[in-house]
Amino acid sequence: ILSGRVSAATTRRAAELGIDIVLQGIGDKAGRLRELCQELAIDPLEAAFFGDDLGDIPPMRIAGWSAAPADAADEVRAVASYVSRLGGGRGAVRDAIEVLLRREGHWDRVLDAHDVPREAAS
Repeated sequence: ILSGRVSAATTRRAAELGIDIVLQGIGDKAGRLRELCQELAIDPLEAAFFGDDLGDIPPMRIAGWSAAPADAADEVRAVASYVSRLGGGRGAVRDAIEVLLRREGHWDRVLDAHDVPREAAS
């Protein structure tokens, strides 16, 4: 998680989800995304970024794939690779992750990990 704000709720939710990298209070999100990709030894084109406000546009342009919720700023939706039909706080991140996993051919592994029969997943 790379956020401009500092939020106890974000820290708590990240812990619940098992997200190890939680960077908050970041002013230069694009610069920090580049640094993070370098630290993780990945090309920024292999990164995905989810954003909803103007400060998210620079890192969205760096990432190979970006997404936004339905209620993101117009300018953000215009640069996003994918715009969820759902709003922020209403499942948009989960929706975007599913779209990305399907696109990259990893969705079947998710279904297998949760013991979901293929006919139930259609």
